[in-house]
Order: sequence, then structure tokens, then C-alpha cells
Amino acid sequence: MDLSRLNSIKLSQASRKKIINDFFPNVDDDLYVDETLNDAHLSLHAGALSLYTTTLVTKVHENSPDSIKLESNQRELDLQECIKNSSKYSHFTEEEIKNKAHEMLLKDIRNSFSHGNFEISYNIHTKKLYFVLQPRRLDFDIDTPIVISKDSLKKANINFVRNIAFKYQSLNPNQLLNEVDNNLDYLLKTLMLPTELLQIADSYLDNKKIQKVTVPEKSYSLIQYSLLVTLMTYEQDDYYNIFGVDSNIFKKIALIRNSIAHDSYIFSNFSKDISYQDRNKILEESLIKSIISLFVVTEQKNAVMSTLNKGHSKESIQNLIDRFKEMFDFFFESNYDLKDFVYIKK
Repeated sequence: MDLSRLNSIKLSQASRKKIINDFFPNVDDDLYVDETLNDAHLSLHAGALSLYTTTLVTKVHENSPDSIKLESNQRELDLQECIKNSSKYSHFTEEEIKNKAHEMLLKDIRNSFSHGNFEISYNIHTKKLYFVLQPRRLDFDIDTPIVISKDSLKKANINFVRNIAFKYQSLNPNQLLNEVDNNLDYLLKTLMLPTELLQIADSYLDNKKIQKVTVPEKSYSLIQYSLLVTLMTYEQDDYYNIFGVDSNIFKKIALIRNSIAHDSYIFSNFSKDISYQDRNKILEESLIKSIISLFVVTEQKNAVMSTLNKGHSKESIQNLIDRFKEMFDFFFESNYDLKDFVYIKK
């Protein structure tokens, strides 16, 4: 692959809203807007977001990055050259250099997906799509991207889901029913949710898809939640720069992102509740409260970004940020009941 011909761009914020509008038309959500992309382009962004969300749910980038086949090995070759020229590794043999470079490459894949350090490159006509990972390294000054096709990432995720499903194939109907009754939250997280996300991705990215994909309306909460967390992960630097590390907004975002990244979150009560853990920090709340708080901070961040682009004074922008922080603290750092703020059209 000629890496110089890749023309990559960031995932569109509007891709989440497009997915919700397309698959949950009865849910009251704002219309998606992206003045730079028409619907055909936005569909590919939506497909990419769905596939990235699946990846964060299955953790294939974390637990089995070797299962993700790359379009080019140039990054690994460049890492080998950097290692050869480093005094730190001057005693390494050729084999040790290759092993170290591969180890670094796998870590770059994990970090890029975990921190959202990538863009996408695609062809609107063929629907070819690539994830162009842009790892940040402290040891070597290297800008060679890691390129992963949608097909490769999809295959790695499918294999993960198949491995989870395989152990249930030998169960008889009663055993399967018992397994569902006792481990529904686990199955929702590891099997049902990634399967639905893959189906959504396919509907946007697979040229051969003819039959319309449908997702049950009862899946709305988990799908919406997963998409919000994914975009929050992808744009975490914006939240850090706007709200600051000491704000309650960023503290909650960091807690959720870290627990998602390290798979230290647990659904319970038929996935109506969720528990996050990051080192010694624990947060337990209803899933709907997580959804609303993430939705609110997403809209707050977007409003500030829009204001910044319009050339308003620093004072007025800071005043807006301060008001947003106060609003977040009032609604989400208290015992305020949020259920009345949810409205779904019947």
C-alpha cells in the first residue's frame, strides 16, 4: 500500500446521531448535522464509528491485537530501524530487534484505539475504508501510520464474537435458558451488543447488503451509551482542553474512559445499572443517568467548540464553560432524579 496516497480525516461527530436516527426513528434525538459531509459520506463515518465501538466493546485491540491484520508493515520496519540506531538497544540481536519492534507495534495499536488516535480514509464509490492509526511515542520520533482495513478489523471482531458464542452451541435448550437467566448482563456485554454493532456497521459498509438491518428498540440504551462513550474516547483531548483536569466533568469522563479501556465496568440488573472502577475510584449509577450525563457533556463540548470557531472573546467563552460546569455539578453531582428528563416517542 502506498501510504502517501492516504487522505484521512477525523470521524464526524454527526455519525452517532445518524446511527440513532436510522435505527431508532421513534427515539426523540436531534437531527444529525455535518455541513461538510453529504449523506453518502456520513454513512461511511457511521459505519466506521460502529466498527470502532464494536472494537472497544470486544477489546480485540487490547487482548488480541495480533488478530488484526495490517495493510502495511512499514511501521514495523521503521521501528526496527529506530531500535537499531538507539544506544538503549545496542546489545540487541537481529531477532531481538524484530521481536521488540513487533511488541512496540502491538502496543501502538492498543494505545491508538484506546485513546482515539486515528483517522479514517475511504472511497465513497467502492466503500473501501481504512483506519489510519497515528500512535504517539515518547521514545522515537516516527510518524509512519498503522493502516487497518475495515475488513480486517471486522474479521477480528467476528472471530471474538464467534469464540464467545461457540461455548454455548453444545448446551441443550434448558441449559441455554439457565445460562441466559444467570448471566444475561455478561451476554449482553460480550455477545449481543457487539453482534448488533457489527450488523449496524455492515449496513453502512457492505456493498452486498440488500436486506435492511433492524435492531430491536429495546437495544437503544446500550447502543446509545456505547456510541457516546466511543466518541468521548475519540475526542477526550477536547474535553481535557475545555473543562480542565480538575473539573467534575473531566473526572467523570476520565473514570468512565479508563474503566472502559481496562474492562473494569460491569452491567447489572438486566443492564439497567452500571458500575465503573478505575484504581481506587468506583462509581455506580443507572445506565440512563450515564447516558444523559454523557449526552449533556457532549452537547456542552460541541457548543464550546462552535463558540471557539466563531471568534468570541476569551471572557465570554470562559463564562460559558463555567456555566456548563455549574449545570453539570447541579444535575450529576447530586442525588437529583433524572428519569423525568428521558422522553421517547411512542
